[in-house]
Amino acid sequence: MVNSVKYFNEVCIKKIYELSAELAENPKDFASYVKGVTDQLSKLGVEIIKETLEEFDSIIRESTERKEEWYVE
Repeated sequence: MVNSVKYFNEVCIKKIYELSAELAENPKDFASYVKGVTDQLSKLGVEIIKETLEEFDSIIRESTERKEEWYVE
């Protein structure tokens, strides 16, 4: 989860500030602002899911119970 938080701080917040500045310049284009924020939050969600699956993969690969019966490449 740490990498997802870093991603949010380094990428998403910067982009959301940019979107807010664009909205301030053109308040009539609120739809673009909503879409941009939604896209950033979706990307964050993908990063969280990716990181979670990577953690689970690592847990399964290192499991002594799994190693007794299964070989994973």
